[in-house]
Amino acid sequence: MTAFWVFLASLTVLGTVMYNVAVKLAGDVINPFVFTVLLTAVAFAGHLIAFGTNKFFFNPQLKFSFEPTGLFYAAMAGLGVVIIDLAYFYAVKSGGLAITNAFWVVGGLVATAVISLALFNEGLSTMKAAGIVLGLLSLFMLTRP
Repeated sequence: MTAFWVFLASLTVLGTVMYNVAVKLAGDVINPFVFTVLLTAVAFAGHLIAFGTNKFFFNPQLKFSFEPTGLFYAAMAGLGVVIIDLAYFYAVKSGGLAITNAFWVVGGLVATAVISLALFNEGLSTMKAAGIVLGLLSLFMLTRP
């Protein structure tokens, strides 16, 4: 683990907190579809700015890639984001932020671990398996009254 990795991972935590707080606060004041369209527009603009900044200041050789397979995977991920945004918005509104986020994180962890094993032949050590079990246990504990 490098200091740069810790910095980037910390930024993901900051982004996650911003996303979750915004979804929770928006639940009663904006239509979920309007919210997700605005979210997507701001994210798109932010990505273009990040791409331009990276290309101009750090990596002038950076090019757009339009490989059909890459475009398919990007479209698949984009569809996933639409599903996440809308379902998460409604889940937070009806079930609360903490438990919805816990379910998203732990459920995503378990599903991704299974897919990683099945499709990508990634290993599952005893420690990783224990982490998955503890994640499931935490979800079980969080959903109990």
